Amino acid sequence: MLETEGPLNVLQITERLNLARPTISHHLKILSNAGLLRSTKKSREIYYESEWSDASKNLKKFMKLLWDC
Repeated sequence: MLETEGPLNVLQITERLNLARPTISHHLKILSNAGLLRSTKKSREIYYESEWSDASKNLKKFMKLLWDC
């Protein structure tokens, strides 16, 4: 959804997925911490968009760590 529609805020995501706002916020935080989302604050809202380039870099680092063990 975020790849095709661009930046969305929590309310917009909630409306599209028909889930509770706290549920969406919780999962957005997890995805952001994992480097899969980028957030931008505009006024009082935070807009989220996918950040796959950083995610792929992090995955490569993780895979290297696994191979080095």
